Amino acid sequence: MTRLVGIHKEMSLANNQTFALWNAFMPRRKEITNNLNTDLFSMQIYDTTYFENFSPDKKFTKWAAIAVGNFESIPDGMESYTLEGGEYAVFLHKGGPETGAEVFGYIFNTWLPNADYVLDSREHFELLGDKYKHGDPESEEEIWIPIKPKVTDKTKIAVALFDKLADRYQDKFMDVGLYADSLNLFCDNITKPNASILELACGPGNVTKYLLGKRPDFKILGTDLAPKMIELAKANNPSATFRLMDCRDLGKVSKTYDGIVCAFCLPYLSKEETQKLIADAYNVLEQNGLFFISTMENDYEKSGWEKASSGDSIYMHYYPAEFLLTTLKTNGFTIIDERRKKDDGPGNTPVTDLLLIAKKIRKRRKKVLRS
Repeated sequence: MTRLVGIHKEMSLANNQTFALWNAFMPRRKEITNNLNTDLFSMQIYDTTYFENFSPDKKFTKWAAIAVGNFESIPDGMESYTLEGGEYAVFLHKGGPETGAEVFGYIFNTWLPNADYVLDSREHFELLGDKYKHGDPESEEEIWIPIKPKVTDKTKIAVALFDKLADRYQDKFMDVGLYADSLNLFCDNITKPNASILELACGPGNVTKYLLGKRPDFKILGTDLAPKMIELAKANNPSATFRLMDCRDLGKVSKTYDGIVCAFCLPYLSKEETQKLIADAYNVLEQNGLFFISTMENDYEKSGWEKASSGDSIYMHYYPAEFLLTTLKTNGFTIIDERRKKDDGPGNTPVTDLLLIAKKIRKRRKKVLRS
């Protein structure tokens, strides 16, 4: 997050007022006494539809500003703005304004169409530092373009990240003691000896290891879409079986199981994918079979791209308990346990983990067709 103080003006490329804006700001910049440094921000705020059917007559807001430590002292006639941050592609522009069109042409016509990113609806800005000299052919400035990964398949992006960070994930999450009470309840409510358990998105086998510690008789098949995770899970649990499988293909499984474990898989599935998975889980479970779910609880609207601790972007889905409880009940499940835990989410931000255990007791209602 960067706090800015400066002035702004609405304009278009056809009626470019940039020169007038900076002419008004520069003589007054020293009135800002709590600045962090001498860098200048030339920032553009575009409407979300600005780049659709582009026209030089489309208006945008341009700022001339500098970064400050706080907003306690704002000179008369100036305003504050908080730049929240996010992922940016940064390009070095060397030369005067006459070469600017060439640089931006490269960014938008060559680099962006071939990159694994698309434009994000955030602020664009140029950072004018010590090497910036107006009108000098040796002048340098940084061009910051807001980006986000292409949303071709959010799950594919997540799998690639888990493959990349598998060892780090194992080191951080191998201990599942925080969820011991819920996992113990799952084990205790499956009374059948040598019960068959299907684990979705098993990761490095952390939950598998805990379950086998409590119930060595369990016959567990762990599945994951990340090859590196399967590799680690096998090493951590020699007595279990593991294989690559997309949890979204659960409906293709022909065998039935006494229990299904879905630990922190839903954050990487959309609402529609989650509804389908729950319906498929019902069909794959034996009568009286148990379904364990853990996920991060919040409003679904909070879902979006977040920064992992590695700096990589990953799309996280949040779910309110009511949505999951309703979906489970609609599909014929009875809820036998619901509890919550406080934990750290992506970027070490506090989150509420929701843990549910559901039981397949009654037959799912079928629609009756009347003629």
